Amino acid sequence: MSRHLDLNVALVDKYLKTYDYPSLANYLNISFKLEKGSDGIPLQFDFSDTVLNSLHKILLQIINEEISENHQNILKELFRSLRNYVINIDVQKYLSNDSFLNNVKIICESSLVTNDILQVVLQFLINLVVSNEIAAKKVYAVFQNQIFGSLKQNVNTYENSALLYNISLHHAIELDFDMYVCILQLYDNRNNIEFLHFLIEKFITYDNFWTNYKKIDLHRRLVVLGVIREKQIKGEKLDLCDYALQTLSNSFINSASIIFQTVSSNENDLEPYEVSELLQVISSLSSDDSYLKKLQNDKDLLINVGVVLINIHKLGKDTENYFSSIQSLSEVRQPTQQMSKHPAFGFKADLIRIIGNLCWKNRTMQDLVREAELIPVVLECCNMDARNPFIMQWGILAVRNLCENNLENQKIIAGLHQEGTVSSTVLEEMGLTLHSSGDENGVKIVPLDALRNHR
Repeated sequence: MSRHLDLNVALVDKYLKTYDYPSLANYLNISFKLEKGSDGIPLQFDFSDTVLNSLHKILLQIINEEISENHQNILKELFRSLRNYVINIDVQKYLSNDSFLNNVKIICESSLVTNDILQVVLQFLINLVVSNEIAAKKVYAVFQNQIFGSLKQNVNTYENSALLYNISLHHAIELDFDMYVCILQLYDNRNNIEFLHFLIEKFITYDNFWTNYKKIDLHRRLVVLGVIREKQIKGEKLDLCDYALQTLSNSFINSASIIFQTVSSNENDLEPYEVSELLQVISSLSSDDSYLKKLQNDKDLLINVGVVLINIHKLGKDTENYFSSIQSLSEVRQPTQQMSKHPAFGFKADLIRIIGNLCWKNRTMQDLVREAELIPVVLECCNMDARNPFIMQWGILAVRNLCENNLENQKIIAGLHQEGTVSSTVLEEMGLTLHSSGDENGVKIVPLDALRNHR
């Protein structure tokens, strides 16, 4: 639905000739006040080139007079009028011309234009570029320096980030290193601005962003990984380029050993948490068909994951530490807060998950796991562990993927023999235990009290 715009152009000209800007501002305020339909959506004004030319005439007169404090109120009402008018798509097209945009730029560059006026100008530009690819490209070409400068000064950050994001929907906005860091910093400090979040989601799809990723400081890298993890947890689509995938993999490979710093303490340094976040991101990506085949070409990733798994598993068995398994039924059901906040929480499960996924229908990876002597370690991890939720399920899936159409791996598992029984804290809490009778019947689950009475 639309509504007729009854603007008296002759009256506007009279106010301009007499420099009666207060009356003109009041008239524009009344004429362009939005009304909503029964559905709550603002009604569009009918298109009129005569009206648009009249509004442009007001802008030109102000520019020719040299902007002063006397123009502040009329400028604010002029751009409010344009903001409300430009929701009409024909108005968008009409105003998407270089002459008009360059005159708006003159206003933005004036030192006498206040931030509240600039805020309304930005709101107008946002409405101009919405669903308008041509306008988005032109606005970016004309105003990118103003947008970047304002963001660096943290001025009108909501409007500038909203404008930049809406432009990015139609036009790639590859930034330099400093600008990427600026937006990450703004998001970290003021993450209540949703458009900063949307911009980071957009950036992670750019090759150019990932060429700068390694230069970004650790804290900001964690911000990026956090945004990726949030999308993964929500099940939202990620459009990571091949270079992004390789960068994430290399970052983990080069820093994975840092996790061993936390073997006996709840390390407060951010580096172990980055390693943990990287692993979570990669393990989740390995469950996505669009990334799995690319990851299955990365032998270095599998080898390094395997080395880390072997060492973590060995450290956890040698002494009681943050890598040791916890099979207490109460803690399996509800891990302690201290446990769940440790960077190694879930780490071993994610390693197993990656190994299993990389071996899915891939003979090269299956054979590499066998050659690296990882199969026994994977089998030993098929137990409940409060420090690694779902590790048993990921372990079983890994064994299945390792054995599928691979007789050599099947023979390795078939050749393993029982070396006694292992005490199970979970079973003991349930009043049960594992018992080997030494005969061909193998291991049985028996009531713990019955076994004690028998002895």
